[in-house]
Amino acid sequence: MKKIEINGKSARKFEGGYPVIDKDDLVNPKDFTEGEWIALVSHNHFVAKGYFAKAGRGIGWILSIKENEDIDERFFSKLFRAALMRRQNLLSGGIVKNYRLFNGIGDGLGGLTIDVFENNYVIAYDNDALYQQNRLIMSAFNDVINKPNTVIVRRRGDKSHQETNQIVVGDAKRLPSTITENGIQFPIDLTGTPVVEPALEYRHVRQLLKDRSDKSTYLNLFAGQSGLTIAAAVGGALKTVTVDDSKRTIKLVDDQLALNQTLSDGHETRAMAVFGYLDYAIKHELQFDTVSVNPPAFLRGKKRDFSLQKDLEDLLLQAATVTKKGGELIVMIRDTDMTEKKMNTVISELVASTNGEFKVEQRLDNEADFTISSEFRHADSLKAVILKRY
Repeated sequence: MKKIEINGKSARKFEGGYPVIDKDDLVNPKDFTEGEWIALVSHNHFVAKGYFAKAGRGIGWILSIKENEDIDERFFSKLFRAALMRRQNLLSGGIVKNYRLFNGIGDGLGGLTIDVFENNYVIAYDNDALYQQNRLIMSAFNDVINKPNTVIVRRRGDKSHQETNQIVVGDAKRLPSTITENGIQFPIDLTGTPVVEPALEYRHVRQLLKDRSDKSTYLNLFAGQSGLTIAAAVGGALKTVTVDDSKRTIKLVDDQLALNQTLSDGHETRAMAVFGYLDYAIKHELQFDTVSVNPPAFLRGKKRDFSLQKDLEDLLLQAATVTKKGGELIVMIRDTDMTEKKMNTVISELVASTNGEFKVEQRLDNEADFTISSEFRHADSLKAVILKRY
């Protein structure tokens, strides 16, 4: 491993458990080389082992602060065993069969996730630096995981190559075309799309919505890969309206409704701008028992662009208007740049602007399989808050 000199302040940060390397940590920023495996030192004293790979605001990840710990098959096996142990309570009843086995830096290895869909595993590399260690990682995986039905290795694309998916255990004939979660069927394609739907982060929100939707009405704004509409429909909702700019997303929702035999006049899907629908709903005084918003970080529209940082407050105000008294507004944010503090500030402003009509009823924590690094909460996968209208 190449030795990289870092400043003293950064050395203390890494020794305290912070996992992300920033360019400002380097004494000489020109030492950065994408894909390089490194040993960080300060005044010739060992600090940490890691690797360089640009990700968000960082340029690399810390692997270990133990000088004598080799980054080998044993190292990766230890991480996988620890990750499996953290999920024992979640998996012990045999009910949850679709989950995240390994959650990147939350389980000690930034740049790697492993998702499980009914004993079919998707191992996803976020960068080529980590993909270089695929042989070691796969050996460690095989040492820990017994008899998977299939294993797919996914390598994220970049400027030099497209994303690739390779079945390394089993074959295409063994891949599932549907999965079942909490009594709901979902069509699934483990190799054909960059993002596997339904997104596992929303599993607990789907459960909650299914349990609360009997004889209710539901508006799903920015549906994305959440799978929430079908959860409400199967839960007994009398009417659902799903709005998303993406025709592909709307087709996905239609396919989910059809698979569960819930297609009816009571379930409406619209491929259109969310603010356009909200203008229409407010003009026609439409209101719903439950409204959910799941906005992207940025979206370019025909009439209006959407920026999460700039437009979230306006979005929530309009969504609040179409929420019935006694109803609930579910706010979900996946963008890591929208911190929990920023999100709480916007929600507090909504509560104040509605003269206390809305109050925070519940904050939904990530499930046990979406582990978070206590030193790097920016990696939080999903922030979700439920507000009730009084």
